[in-house]
Amino acid sequence: AIAHVIVKEVLHHFVVIQAIDARWVIVMDPAYGEIRKLAHEEFKKQWTGALVLLVPADTFKRRDETTSPLGRFARLLAPHKAAMAQALAGALVTTILGLSTAIYVQKIVDHVITAGNRNLLNLMSVAMLLILVVQILINLLRNRLVLQTGQKIDVHLILGYYNHILSLPQKFFDSMRMGEIISRMNDAVKIRSFLNDVSINMFVDVLTVLFSLGLMFIYSWKIALVVAVSTPLYLSVYWIINRLNRNRQRAVMENAAELETQLVESLGAVSTIKISGIESFANFKVETRFIKMLHSVYSSGLISIFGDSTSTFLATLFTIVLMWFGTTLALDQTVTPGELLSCYTLLGYITRPIASLIQTNRIVQDAFIAADRLFEIFDLEPESGGGIDADKSDIGDIHLEKVTFRYGSQLELFEDLSVTFRRGEMTAVVGESGSGKSTLAALLQNVYPLEGGHIRIGRYALQDLSTVSLRKVVAAVPQSIDVFSGSVIDNIALGEFEPDIEKILEICDQTGLREVIERWPGGFQAYLGENGVRLSGGEKQRLSLARALYRDPEILILDEATSSLDSVAEAFVLRVVEDLRRGGKTIVIISHRLSTIRCADKIVVLDKGRVVAEGRHADLLTAEGAYARLWRAQTGSS
Repeated sequence: AIAHVIVKEVLHHFVVIQAIDARWVIVMDPAYGEIRKLAHEEFKKQWTGALVLLVPADTFKRRDETTSPLGRFARLLAPHKAAMAQALAGALVTTILGLSTAIYVQKIVDHVITAGNRNLLNLMSVAMLLILVVQILINLLRNRLVLQTGQKIDVHLILGYYNHILSLPQKFFDSMRMGEIISRMNDAVKIRSFLNDVSINMFVDVLTVLFSLGLMFIYSWKIALVVAVSTPLYLSVYWIINRLNRNRQRAVMENAAELETQLVESLGAVSTIKISGIESFANFKVETRFIKMLHSVYSSGLISIFGDSTSTFLATLFTIVLMWFGTTLALDQTVTPGELLSCYTLLGYITRPIASLIQTNRIVQDAFIAADRLFEIFDLEPESGGGIDADKSDIGDIHLEKVTFRYGSQLELFEDLSVTFRRGEMTAVVGESGSGKSTLAALLQNVYPLEGGHIRIGRYALQDLSTVSLRKVVAAVPQSIDVFSGSVIDNIALGEFEPDIEKILEICDQTGLREVIERWPGGFQAYLGENGVRLSGGEKQRLSLARALYRDPEILILDEATSSLDSVAEAFVLRVVEDLRRGGKTIVIISHRLSTIRCADKIVVLDKGRVVAEGRHADLLTAEGAYARLWRAQTGSS
């Protein structure tokens, strides 16, 4: 069962109850990512009394569709197996060559200094220089391979994530804050860093430890045994740090995401913040999240300090033990001085990689947590569209048949809604705020899936049409208009690499926008800036209308498309709409200003998601219903 709880008296949260015994309630808490035990009294304090019980239907089939992070990592590396194998082979060779230093030290002490053998010294020194050159060349090639592989992984992860985000349905963006989406894109960098850099370094570190310990056994199995016995101490330190880091690193990443979300939100609304004079309040919200992030970073940093200090202590301790025990063996002539110094050198090759492995624990945790967060988005189903490519000749009347719809878990907005929009006619949709007008416009564009009923365009169901063909035949001028950084031409001919300039000029003439644009410095090549900060609301609306007309749609939806226009600009727009109607286009107008829709072929009146009246302007006035009340409220006529 899933229990609804309130954590810290304010945070509404859900946990999965796995088992209950005489003392504990065992829950899986997604906030911690692990199973927790809560005493009965503690659970009762948090539990609201609400349980969600899931019962499988007769058609339910048990299957495991989850993939572990390691499985995901293996899939990411699979296309780069050859490059990674070469990089690992290079790491193996350089590790073996690196041990030559220990042999060099042993030979100098035991055979050069004691025997005064200059020839052997020169020969070994030249050999060491050659080995050094080979190591450098191999490392250069290996690092080049790693760099290339890293960029390919970045392309797959970051661009793949962005492409997947664009394919998700609108309801995802309604429930996910933009800063959170961006922060998860940053998680991809952590995954790439682990796969491409840390994993190879960990492989090198493990090889270095094993080969160094093996060579030490050749020199003195007694000294090597003492060093080998010390390894479990390092492993215990790694295990402790791993346990401590797991939740703290998740907190660091989640708090950083919260901070980034707040920054994106506040900077995106900076005009409102300045106009409202709430700079201090906005700064307080960012500061609160920043301090929270600092606390989590500090907590994680303390663990790193503990790990570094413990590693340094153990390395120094074992150096003392090795020299103490090794010197005793040398005095007993069990080992030579050269072998003792060689073992001392090899100890450094063992302790440094082990310390490095302990230090990389945080990076490993980051990668696994980042994988959880990133692939949580990757696992979401993309927007489903049909496969039918309808052309303009297939477009007929639009029929809504017993449509049922709600936003998320809210109450139903539409229930058994049925209405028809005739081809070649102008249909207006009116009603009070919250009656469902804009939602209806979104449903006509297949932005949200229906809970019940059907929407048909001509002989096709809306959901059976491919997204590409639907966007070609249906265009809309929404209430909230987005303007992209770029020229006027770029914003009218969205997505066109070679826009039709003549067509753009003709559309701007029709909408009365050309005269306005040509007054701007740069004219049609004028840079509009992020979100069109230099444009007025009316200019944005006319630009959006020009954008819709450029696609030459068969169905045009205008959602409050004249709300920011003056009377002159509005007249231009209404003439364009009338021309489109005469040309056989289907026009759907959503408007609060009833004076703009008097000439509509049909007016649909919505009230709380229901059609309460439909007909022509004069007929609806005569009927003395909801439309007549709205008309009198706006015009003041009796």
